[in-house]
Amino acid sequence: MKRLILTLVAASLAGCMSYPETVSEQGASLSSLVVSNAPGRATLSVDGIDYGPARQFSGASSLAVTPGKHVVELFVDGRQVMSRDVFVGQAAQATVAY
Repeated sequence: MKRLILTLVAASLAGCMSYPETVSEQGASLSSLVVSNAPGRATLSVDGIDYGPARQFSGASSLAVTPGKHVVELFVDGRQVMSRDVFVGQAAQATVAY
């Protein structure tokens, strides 16, 4: 009887085991976003997170992002002046022009 109970417990616990569904690579390169032609007072928001003045991410400087789809928005004086869905590839740089 003990053996039967232990076998049933072991079988039920085996069904509770789960394995990760995503793969992450250690040391994978980040992707980046560059904003060009943004108004001087524009602020940058990516995926709902405010990153401050957009001009700091133009030219030689860029914003590091994870690869994939992002919502890029520009705001001037609190008003949204641009919203774009941008896909950034692995270790790639995407430029968003105003």
